[in-house]
Amino acid sequence: MTRERGVDVNKDAGRRSAPRLRALKPGRIYPSGRAIGHDCTVRSLNRTGAGVELVRPVELEGAVEFYFVTENVRVPAEIAWQAGNRIGIRFARPLDWLFSRG
Repeated sequence: MTRERGVDVNKDAGRRSAPRLRALKPGRIYPSGRAIGHDCTVRSLNRTGAGVELVRPVELEGAVEFYFVTENVRVPAEIAWQAGNRIGIRFARPLDWLFSRG
């Protein structure tokens, strides 16, 4: 396991197309067209998506903007799945910038 930008990279990603990272990163999900977001913690992350845990369960679907608090960056995404307060996020474009060295 190696480290990139403060998260552990598991090179044996199994069924995923990109390495899966364990993470504890603060985030916020903004439903499309809404100014108020929902706080969450990123639990797993790769270039194409994230597994997050909401602070409070709320039903979300469709297009969203995901805000990476530490990086101060918002990215377009969509809800891939939801189970209670756990949500799968699919980014509109791969987040290569988040995994670049330097």
